[in-house]
Amino acid sequence: MAWSEDGRPQYLISANALVHRGALERVGGFRESFPLAVGEDVDLGMRLSRTGMLGWCAQAAVAHDFEPSLLAFVRRFLRYGQGNRMLATAQSEATRDFFRPRPFMPLSYKPGNFLLAGLAFVALSAGWILESRRSL
Repeated sequence: MAWSEDGRPQYLISANALVHRGALERVGGFRESFPLAVGEDVDLGMRLSRTGMLGWCAQAAVAHDFEPSLLAFVRRFLRYGQGNRMLATAQSEATRDFFRPRPFMPLSYKPGNFLLAGLAFVALSAGWILESRRSL
């Protein structure tokens, strides 16, 4: 997640979002140019943030189920990489680099978490490359 200088989110993720209908209509809703169920929510949030301030509720608790297998994890991050590449293409030159895959540190320093973080980075990068080739 990216935060503005005043501590507000710069985009949203639709797994945990509430959007006023008028605001959604003002920005044209979700773009159909995102064929996968990935990245379209961040794109929407970035467009919404340009029309006004996004907020968040620290007390909100959201449960989101994921398929609990390593293969599903890799597939999800592969899609995220594709979505990030689509986002980079849809954004201005100034913000494109923000979506490029980068390694990240896990919140909990356990060996398995480092393995998953590395696997997520590899899958993100592979998705980015696949989408780059697809869009040529």
